[in-house]
Amino acid sequence: MEKRVVGLLAVILVFGSMGFIIAYASVPSPGHGGNGVFVRVGGDDLNLQAAINSGKFNAKFVGSGSSSRSIIHGHSGDDVVVNVNGNVKSFQAAINDGSLCAAAPGSSPSSFGAIVGKSQTGDEIIITNSSGAEKTLQAAINGGEFYKCPPGPSGYSLVYLGRQLSTSYVAPWSWVAAIDKNEVVDTSNLAIDYTANTNSDLSITYSTSEGDWKPVNTRTDDLRLSVSANNKLYNYGKGPTPMLRVIYRVWGDTAVSVKTHVKADGTGTFSSKIDRTDVFQRKDKTKISVRGDVKTIALESFLDIKTDSWNPADHGYGNAYLRVKNRAENYFDIEIFVQEQDEQSDTSRVWIDSYIEAA
Repeated sequence: MEKRVVGLLAVILVFGSMGFIIAYASVPSPGHGGNGVFVRVGGDDLNLQAAINSGKFNAKFVGSGSSSRSIIHGHSGDDVVVNVNGNVKSFQAAINDGSLCAAAPGSSPSSFGAIVGKSQTGDEIIITNSSGAEKTLQAAINGGEFYKCPPGPSGYSLVYLGRQLSTSYVAPWSWVAAIDKNEVVDTSNLAIDYTANTNSDLSITYSTSEGDWKPVNTRTDDLRLSVSANNKLYNYGKGPTPMLRVIYRVWGDTAVSVKTHVKADGTGTFSSKIDRTDVFQRKDKTKISVRGDVKTIALESFLDIKTDSWNPADHGYGNAYLRVKNRAENYFDIEIFVQEQDEQSDTSRVWIDSYIEAA
């Protein structure tokens, strides 16, 4: 008798560690808990709740085939219908074809159309997520809890860093870049390409948290990319107009922190125009989170996050902006720009200090 009790306790411990002993607060009728849905993921055949508990969905995951268990109570993942990125399919199919792993938050509503030959929907399956919260399987999918495979590449880069000069009486020079299309194009770290008689001062520096760019392409997944740019035009006729532009690119659903500090000096007072730090992250192909606030930005469109305009003199102007451009489904740009013209002076100066790093 003692041996039978010990054996029973051992079975309970084993099954409990596998996630079978789960007490859900409420299970729909008809419906099941996650321990009653059996799937194949990461090469293992186990119930859905056990897969969640053991971290099978905590990183990029793949599946193949279906559960081979003989199921008495419950269903296989093939018999549970879910909505993944607007497409209705079985839960196991969504694991196998990679769509579940790529289901961004907000992309998978509780809409299943005409269901034929399937036993349950994602609304009828209750799970406990990795944070201990109880919710339906469909709500977890729509909440992005299986989103571990963002589309395309990840990381971020400094796409462009350059300056331009002009005056009221001379057509603008072309933009001159230190970095263009992710590549360092001026190894002198100065990007000077103006004739000597423009009387211009320039300081453009770029570095990473590990020193100079390594390699020439600036793309990274973890380094801080820093820039500091000063553009000054003096003693060259009325209305000097120095400009600076910095563009960062963010890939996939990478979360980044961007420091934006812009100054200008047209009247002898060097003052801040924009000074802030923001966290950016893609949530969907047309949704980008800024400081936790999800913005809707159509593809090929932009949204100004912060702008400033000023008048350094009676007939001058200055403007600066921090802008997000939704370039494509798998990347967006963050642009910082500043320019100033003082028509009552022959000297003007703008400055940007900024960085991008993983959030």
